[in-house]
Order: sequence, then C-alpha cells, then structure tokens
Amino acid sequence: FADDTVYALGQGIVNYEDFVAMVYLKIALEGERAPAAIQHVIIDEAQDYTAVQYEIFRTVFRGCNMTILGDANQVVNAYMNAGSFDAIAGAFGAGSKRIALTKSYRSSRELADFCASLLASPLRSEQLDRHGAKPKIVKVGHSGLHQRLADDIAGLKSRGCRLIAVICKTAPQCRAVYQALGKLTDVRLISNQNEACSGDVVVIPSYLAKGLEFDAVLVNSVETADYGAPEDRKLLYTVCTRALHELYLYYSDTLPGLVSGIDENLYTADGA
Repeated sequence: FADDTVYALGQGIVNYEDFVAMVYLKIALEGERAPAAIQHVIIDEAQDYTAVQYEIFRTVFRGCNMTILGDANQVVNAYMNAGSFDAIAGAFGAGSKRIALTKSYRSSRELADFCASLLASPLRSEQLDRHGAKPKIVKVGHSGLHQRLADDIAGLKSRGCRLIAVICKTAPQCRAVYQALGKLTDVRLISNQNEACSGDVVVIPSYLAKGLEFDAVLVNSVETADYGAPEDRKLLYTVCTRALHELYLYYSDTLPGLVSGIDENLYTADGA
C-alpha cells in the first residue's frame, strides 16, 4: 500500500484513502478548529466513516454538540467504515450517549423479514404490521435476463409501482444492463456524473442506492461471483432494503450461501 501511495503522489494524485490521513496530519500540526459559530454538528450515514475521520471530527469540532446517525448493517465499503457504534462512541469519550431506534416502517413485513435474514446477527427491530408480496428469487439464463427484467418492469408498472430500480453491484454492470435494457424499455442510467433519480425506472449501482427508496427493486445478479464474499453480506442487505413493496433477485448459475441459506418460507422461487 505504501508503494501505491508513493507512486500516486509522484503522478500528482492523492487517493481518497490517503487524503483522509493527510487531512488528519495537517490538523494535528496546525491545530485547525471549526468557526465558533458552529455549535452543533449532524453526521449522517455514520457507519461509512473511519476511525481516522472521527478523530478529525472530534478535533475540529471540539466543544460542539453532535448528533451522529446511522445503521451499522448498511455498509457500502467493507474496507472503509467505522466497524461498530461502540468504536464511534469511544472516539468521543464517556460523554457520548447511544440511542437505538428499533421501529421500522419502510418496507412490508415480508420484505423486512427477508432482509433481516441476510444478516449474520439477529436484527433487533420492531416491524410495523404492513403486509405485501414476498421477495422473489428468479433463476433465468444469461441470454434471457434482460428480456425478463423488461417483462417484470412492465408487470410492476401495471400493478402501480411508480419508482423502480434495477440495482447492479458495480458501475460497469450498470452500463451493460442499461445498454441492453434500453432497447427493450424506457430506462435511465444513474452514475457518479449524473446522480439525479428522475424517471420512473432507473439502473443504479449499489453504492449510489443507499439512502434512496423505490416501490420495487430488481437486483440484476445475486450470483456467488457478485455476493459470495463475507464482506458482501451488508452490501446486499443495503441493496435489498431499498425496496418498499416489491423485491426481485435474479441469478443464472449459483446463489451465494447468504441467499441460498435463507428460510424458503421467506421468498418465492421462480424458475429454480
């Protein structure tokens, strides 16, 4: 990693991971502080900041009150995150207070139960008693995937779903799906260069979907190659919890253990 950093600096590039450390070093040397007018700081998506970043927040905003919000299960980058809320609390000392919000209202009970089963540890939450369709796990051949996506989108629209997201793990996957699906139905690609979620059907990468809500979510591939690693568990959980009413997951070859091990009563199998 050190060699990569030295090489990047030689090319006039500062990687994001290195930039955080450089900011911390600058603050430690120069003693930078926030303007006195700032008295309260709110940090959202708390789980996606690292220990070094929290040390920066603590140092720069020393004396300020803070409200830090997040869900430890909704981690997009498995290699850059806080680890736990205990670690976050430890950065601010004994004066911090932790409050757990346990009532969930976003998704139907069927979707919430399925999503909770993706996690390694039981989820302590109270789900409001709103029912809907079970998630659907669809097995479809590689050659038929895009037509099946288009057909399911049409069906969802006919049942009243207004906002539909096809969520891919990576940006290259999104571009490939968008190019193929765009020939079959009206769809919009969301990327780092265009993050506006306009239109009723969007193709969006997993890391940009966090924080958004859709009537229906179609996960284009839950193959072992995409979500087979232990660090993918929370990412898939984050993707699936974007759905309010309908959730479809597609695969062609093999399902990862974190999906195949789910209680079969929690979903509907199609084509398996």
